[in-house]
Amino acid sequence: MSATLTLEEAARLLQLHPTTLAAKARSGEIPGAKPGKRWVFVEVDLVEYVRSHYASRALQGDSTEESVCHSTNAKTRLTG
Repeated sequence: MSATLTLEEAARLLQLHPTTLAAKARSGEIPGAKPGKRWVFVEVDLVEYVRSHYASRALQGDSTEESVCHSTNAKTRLTG
């Protein structure tokens, strides 16, 4: 069985304020459930959420980054 976390524990894990986490869970952005009065989060779901964001950012890259050529001051665009 997977470990469950309270709102405060999950916020600490994700390095978010508990109010921010509750809002993101309420909107469905972060997986969580409120079976009664309190939010409950499954630790492995939160780890997967973090990993999915890390992987998508790492794979996306920023191919539109611009820099300035030092010899001509012309803007250049970095590619692949």
